[in-house]
Amino acid sequence: MNYIDRIAAELGVLLDDCKPDLLRLYALLVLVTGVNTTEEAVHDAWIASAYRDQPEPSVAGAVRGAHAGGAGARHAVRRGDPGRGRRAVG
Repeated sequence: MNYIDRIAAELGVLLDDCKPDLLRLYALLVLVTGVNTTEEAVHDAWIASAYRDQPEPSVAGAVRGAHAGGAGARHAVRRGDPGRGRRAVG
């Protein structure tokens, strides 16, 4: 077990309904941003995990736009989610 898996296991005790892939992404957030992790970053990790194999059509379009250099692509993914903020979590 590596250090990311150890953190993911600790998070799994608190978040017992999360899949292992998502817990590993959350563990990476712990390492990279720690107490400064935002709700936006947690949501982005969830999106990366939830749509890993079959992206939602709006996400797929935004990814194509980002790949083509579209500056507004990241915000296109969030259009239907007005409640997202940049507040720190925890």
